[in-house]
Amino acid sequence: MMKLPEIEADKANHFIYGLAIYAAFAFALGDLVGAAACFAAAFGKEAYDHFSPSHRWCWLDIAWTLLGGIAAFLIRIG
Repeated sequence: MMKLPEIEADKANHFIYGLAIYAAFAFALGDLVGAAACFAAAFGKEAYDHFSPSHRWCWLDIAWTLLGGIAAFLIRIG
């Protein structure tokens, strides 16, 4: 039996948080605000990581967060 690839826990968390942030803001304030909040959260978290001694900047974390926001948008319009 073929196994499906697993998503790293950190990346899965970024996806879920991106989805949740977009959904919460879009539901309350509209799609544009939801997208802006997701974008700000993705880049803000990585900016924090960049200046934190125990973390590092990761473009893939940003991508996974934004993918969660995109998924929420597609669910919302579908």
